[in-house]
Amino acid sequence: MSTNKSETQIYATYDEFCKARGLILPHRVEFNRSKVKQDELKVIKEYFTNLCLDLTVYSDLFTDQQSIDVLNEFNSLIFGRIQKAYIEKLCLSLACLLDPAQTGRNNENLSLARIIAQCECPELDDKYSELLKLYELTGIKSWRSKLLAHNDLNTLMGKKKLDLKFRKNDIENIIELIQEIFDDISGSTAQTDIRIALLFDQDISQFLNKLKLSSRNS
Repeated sequence: MSTNKSETQIYATYDEFCKARGLILPHRVEFNRSKVKQDELKVIKEYFTNLCLDLTVYSDLFTDQQSIDVLNEFNSLIFGRIQKAYIEKLCLSLACLLDPAQTGRNNENLSLARIIAQCECPELDDKYSELLKLYELTGIKSWRSKLLAHNDLNTLMGKKKLDLKFRKNDIENIIELIQEIFDDISGSTAQTDIRIALLFDQDISQFLNKLKLSSRNS
């Protein structure tokens, strides 16, 4: 009678695990990470996390039909205005994140471009170029310049058409690519979810239940 004993092996890193099992190593963007200003990176990642939080709340509130039905029953006018404000906030936050590293002679921006410039990494430069192409196609940049940041006369008077071509999926694709770039900068090989997990008593489901209860009691 033979017995097979299984042994638990502990590896210091995921790379060591892959090598021991003969697996393909995950791709990692290599550059001198000491060049990146960590205080700036921390602040811009917090800004990005807030953008992801806004997208999570927007998605749960305004893209699920059951949620939309509850909101419309409670107050379609108010929640319609909130939805519009959320869309504008998402686009403004995205536009600020994708601003150039500097505007004018003395105005520096804490943007993704500034952080990528610090990396001096051609692979990240290529990813950022791809990101900007996706962003340009949505028309958000022009919308921000013409209407969100300024009241452009010709656009408001209907003499000049503003070509907007974006949906929630387009914004999600752009934000996912930004998250991938942040993971590359941090040296992470794991894919980070852009959704933010909300506390149980503060999630959208609990919020909608409170609205339903309020409607029944009114």
